[in-house]
Amino acid sequence: MSRRWLPLLLLSAAAASCAVPSKVDVVQTPSTPTTRTFHSHGISFQYPGNWVAFDAQTPDPQQAPTQKSQDIVGLDDLNIVSITAQLAPQSDHGFSVWDKRIVSQFSDAFLQNGIEVRSGPEKILVGGEKSLRWKIRQPSGVGYVLDTTLVVMFRGDTEYYVRCQHTAARGPEIDHGCDQVLTSFKLGKAQA
Repeated sequence: MSRRWLPLLLLSAAAASCAVPSKVDVVQTPSTPTTRTFHSHGISFQYPGNWVAFDAQTPDPQQAPTQKSQDIVGLDDLNIVSITAQLAPQSDHGFSVWDKRIVSQFSDAFLQNGIEVRSGPEKILVGGEKSLRWKIRQPSGVGYVLDTTLVVMFRGDTEYYVRCQHTAARGPEIDHGCDQVLTSFKLGKAQA
Protein backbone atom coordinates (compact mmCIF):
# COMPACT_ATOMS: atom_id res chain seq x y z
CA MET A 1 0.00 0.00 0.00
CA SER A 2 1.41 3.38 -0.97
CA ARG A 3 1.37 6.26 1.45
CA ARG A 4 -0.16 8.56 -1.18
CA TRP A 5 -2.00 10.55 1.48
CA LEU A 6 1.13 11.35 3.51
CA PRO A 7 2.17 14.40 1.47
CA LEU A 8 -1.43 15.58 1.51
CA LEU A 9 -1.40 15.28 5.28
CA LEU A 10 1.82 17.25 5.51
CA LEU A 11 0.89 19.92 3.02
CA SER A 12 -2.76 20.25 4.02
CA ALA A 13 -1.79 20.52 7.66
CA ALA A 14 0.73 23.22 6.77
CA ALA A 15 -1.88 25.04 4.73
CA ALA A 16 -4.55 24.56 7.40
CA SER A 17 -2.24 25.98 10.02
CA CYS A 18 -1.90 29.08 7.86
CA ALA A 19 -5.64 29.65 8.23
CA VAL A 20 -5.31 29.89 12.02
CA PRO A 21 -4.91 33.49 13.20
CA SER A 22 -1.24 34.24 13.80
CA LYS A 23 -0.04 34.67 17.36
CA VAL A 24 3.55 35.76 16.78
CA ASP A 25 5.73 36.73 19.73
CA VAL A 26 3.41 35.88 22.58
CA VAL A 27 4.56 38.10 25.42
CA GLN A 28 5.68 36.17 28.47
CA THR A 29 4.47 37.76 31.69
CA PRO A 30 5.49 36.91 35.26
CA SER A 31 2.32 34.80 35.54
CA THR A 32 3.10 32.78 32.38
CA PRO A 33 4.15 29.24 33.37
CA THR A 34 7.45 27.95 31.98
CA THR A 35 5.71 24.75 30.89
CA ARG A 36 2.15 23.93 29.92
CA THR A 37 0.54 20.49 29.69
CA PHE A 38 -1.73 19.43 26.85
CA HIS A 39 -4.21 16.65 27.56
CA SER A 40 -6.90 15.67 25.06
CA HIS A 41 -7.85 12.98 22.51
CA GLY A 42 -6.02 10.29 24.50
CA ILE A 43 -2.63 12.03 24.38
CA SER A 44 -0.71 14.27 26.73
CA PHE A 45 2.55 16.18 26.52
CA GLN A 46 4.32 19.24 27.85
CA TYR A 47 5.21 22.29 25.76
CA PRO A 48 6.80 25.71 26.38
CA GLY A 49 4.77 28.13 28.49
CA ASN A 50 4.99 30.97 25.96
CA TRP A 51 3.31 28.84 23.26
CA VAL A 52 -0.40 28.74 22.59
CA ALA A 53 -2.72 25.80 22.00
CA PHE A 54 -4.71 26.37 18.83
CA ASP A 55 -8.32 25.26 18.55
CA ALA A 56 -8.64 21.56 17.78
CA GLN A 57 -8.85 21.02 14.05
CA THR A 58 -12.02 19.50 12.60
CA PRO A 59 -11.18 16.61 10.29
CA ASP A 60 -11.37 17.50 6.61
CA PRO A 61 -14.59 16.01 5.14
CA GLN A 62 -12.45 14.17 2.59
CA GLN A 63 -10.44 12.60 5.44
CA ALA A 64 -13.34 12.16 7.86
CA PRO A 65 -13.35 8.36 7.62
CA THR A 66 -9.65 8.15 8.57
CA GLN A 67 -8.65 11.22 10.60
CA LYS A 68 -9.47 11.02 14.31
CA SER A 69 -7.98 14.26 15.62
CA GLN A 70 -5.42 16.99 15.03
CA ASP A 71 -4.06 19.10 17.87
CA ILE A 72 -1.69 22.05 17.42
CA VAL A 73 0.51 24.05 19.79
CA GLY A 74 3.11 26.62 18.84
CA LEU A 75 4.17 30.19 18.35
CA ASP A 76 2.17 31.19 15.26
CA ASP A 77 0.59 29.78 12.13
CA LEU A 78 3.85 28.48 10.62
CA ASN A 79 5.92 27.58 13.69
CA ILE A 80 4.01 24.74 15.30
CA VAL A 81 3.95 21.23 16.66
CA SER A 82 0.92 19.26 15.49
CA ILE A 83 -0.21 15.81 16.49
CA THR A 84 -2.51 14.01 14.08
CA ALA A 85 -4.18 10.69 14.87
CA GLN A 86 -5.78 8.70 12.10
CA LEU A 87 -6.87 5.18 11.34
CA ALA A 88 -4.06 3.02 9.99
CA PRO A 89 -4.70 1.21 6.72
CA GLN A 90 -6.00 -2.30 7.42
CA SER A 91 -2.96 -3.72 5.61
CA ASP A 92 -0.67 -2.12 8.23
CA HIS A 93 -2.41 -3.58 11.29
CA GLY A 94 -0.02 -5.82 13.20
CA PHE A 95 3.10 -4.31 11.63
CA SER A 96 5.73 -2.44 13.58
CA VAL A 97 6.46 1.06 12.34
CA TRP A 98 10.09 -0.16 12.22
CA ASP A 99 9.18 -2.83 9.63
CA LYS A 100 11.12 -2.41 6.36
CA ARG A 101 7.85 -2.40 4.39
CA ILE A 102 6.51 0.57 6.37
CA VAL A 103 9.80 2.48 6.10
CA SER A 104 9.82 1.86 2.35
CA GLN A 105 6.25 3.19 1.98
CA PHE A 106 7.17 6.47 3.64
CA SER A 107 10.43 6.81 1.71
CA ASP A 108 8.60 6.18 -1.57
CA ALA A 109 5.91 8.75 -0.70
CA PHE A 110 8.53 11.41 0.07
CA LEU A 111 10.38 10.70 -3.19
CA GLN A 112 7.24 10.61 -5.35
CA ASN A 113 6.06 13.94 -4.00
CA GLY A 114 9.33 15.84 -4.14
CA ILE A 115 9.73 16.20 -0.37
CA GLU A 116 13.38 16.72 0.51
CA VAL A 117 14.53 14.26 3.17
CA ARG A 118 17.36 15.83 5.17
CA SER A 119 17.85 12.88 7.55
CA GLY A 120 16.18 9.69 8.66
CA PRO A 121 14.46 7.50 9.19
CA GLU A 122 15.80 7.22 12.71
CA LYS A 123 14.35 4.52 14.98
CA ILE A 124 13.33 6.07 18.32
CA LEU A 125 10.92 5.46 21.20
CA VAL A 126 8.25 8.07 21.94
CA GLY A 127 5.93 7.49 24.86
CA GLY A 128 7.19 3.90 24.98
CA GLU A 129 6.12 3.27 21.37
CA LYS A 130 8.41 2.38 18.48
CA SER A 131 8.61 5.43 16.24
CA LEU A 132 10.39 6.73 13.16
CA ARG A 133 11.79 10.25 12.85
CA TRP A 134 12.65 12.12 9.67
CA LYS A 135 13.84 15.66 9.11
CA ILE A 136 12.34 17.00 5.90
CA ARG A 137 12.04 20.30 4.04
CA GLN A 138 8.89 21.42 2.25
CA PRO A 139 7.28 24.60 0.95
CA SER A 140 4.61 26.21 3.13
CA GLY A 141 2.34 27.14 0.26
CA VAL A 142 2.55 30.82 1.28
CA GLY A 143 6.12 31.61 0.27
CA TYR A 144 8.13 30.12 3.14
CA VAL A 145 10.28 27.03 3.28
CA LEU A 146 9.53 24.92 6.34
CA ASP A 147 11.95 22.58 8.04
CA THR A 148 10.00 19.77 9.62
CA THR A 149 10.70 16.97 12.04
CA LEU A 150 8.17 14.23 11.35
CA VAL A 151 7.69 11.41 13.87
CA VAL A 152 5.40 8.48 13.07
CA MET A 153 4.17 5.84 15.51
CA PHE A 154 1.50 3.12 15.45
CA ARG A 155 -0.69 1.94 18.28
CA GLY A 156 -3.45 -0.54 17.63
CA ASP A 157 -5.40 0.66 14.60
CA THR A 158 -4.15 4.25 14.93
CA GLU A 159 -1.21 6.06 13.37
CA TYR A 160 0.13 9.14 15.15
CA TYR A 161 2.05 11.87 13.33
CA VAL A 162 3.97 14.42 15.36
CA ARG A 163 5.00 17.25 13.04
CA CYS A 164 7.33 19.98 14.31
CA GLN A 165 7.62 22.62 11.59
CA HIS A 166 9.36 25.97 11.56
CA THR A 167 10.74 28.76 9.46
CA ALA A 168 14.49 29.37 9.58
CA ALA A 169 14.06 32.27 12.02
CA ARG A 170 12.20 30.16 14.60
CA GLY A 171 14.20 26.93 14.28
CA PRO A 172 15.88 26.87 17.70
CA GLU A 173 12.64 27.65 19.58
CA ILE A 174 10.57 25.04 17.78
CA ASP A 175 13.32 22.40 17.91
CA HIS A 176 13.59 22.90 21.70
CA GLY A 177 9.80 22.71 22.08
CA CYS A 178 9.65 19.65 19.81
CA ASP A 179 12.16 17.86 22.04
CA GLN A 180 10.03 18.79 25.07
CA VAL A 181 6.87 17.42 23.41
CA LEU A 182 8.55 14.18 22.32
CA THR A 183 10.22 13.44 25.67
CA SER A 184 6.99 14.03 27.62
CA PHE A 185 4.56 12.48 25.10
CA LYS A 186 2.17 9.88 26.52
CA LEU A 187 -0.63 7.87 24.96
CA GLY A 188 -3.70 6.87 26.94
CA LYS A 189 -5.51 3.61 26.36
CA ALA A 190 -5.28 2.22 22.85
CA GLN A 191 -8.08 3.71 20.77
CA ALA A 192 -10.27 1.46 18.67
